[in-house]
Amino acid sequence: MTIWRSFIIGCTLFCPAMTVLAAPSGLLDIYQHAQRGDPDFGAAVASYQAGLKTQDIGLAGLLPSVSASVSSTRNRYGLETTALPWADYNFTSRVQTIQLTQSIFDWEKISAYNEASALTELARAVFAEAKADLIVRVAQGYFSYLLACDNLEMAEAQKNALSQQRIQAEKLYKSGVGTITDVEETKARYEISDAQLLAASGTLDVRRRELEKILPIRLSPSRVGAMIFTHDNGHPST
Repeated sequence: MTIWRSFIIGCTLFCPAMTVLAAPSGLLDIYQHAQRGDPDFGAAVASYQAGLKTQDIGLAGLLPSVSASVSSTRNRYGLETTALPWADYNFTSRVQTIQLTQSIFDWEKISAYNEASALTELARAVFAEAKADLIVRVAQGYFSYLLACDNLEMAEAQKNALSQQRIQAEKLYKSGVGTITDVEETKARYEISDAQLLAASGTLDVRRRELEKILPIRLSPSRVGAMIFTHDNGHPST
């Protein structure tokens, strides 16, 4: 399982050209859609963003704090001395203060910052695991879908071939060359191929729905190399 997981991640990350050329809407396109539509990955993104803010909150406790204040006082009074006559004084005094405070050493705040940094690193690791998990789920769903498409095409080809054989066996029987046994055998094989075609069609539908669970849009039923994205109204997306 570990080797298969590493292989899928490596192919998706380092061989985007191969995945895109595999189909008009290939593995890389589906992965990009899944990043926006998969609910589990969306929760991981939200948790990751919250984890990044945790470190900023912890750092805020170590940064200097600045406070400012402004005060205004209206002054009015009278004064009379032996040397000067009575005089009225009317003026306004203003005081503006800016204060910068920086803790030299605060172990509690340092511990809080270290804890926040550890939580941020944990969030990065969890998010990296979520991206790897999404890559694996998208790749497995995509390749399972392509395999189901191949199996459906093979079942259709086999049914068409057996249909021709049945027609040929009936002609030979009517001309007196073939036997009723040949006719019944080809008929039985044709009926089996018909059942196999139905099973392959059902499997393709299941694989398509499994892939749709991690996408924000629906996939229209299609063959290999012709995977089409559609919105809920059924029109192809552009």
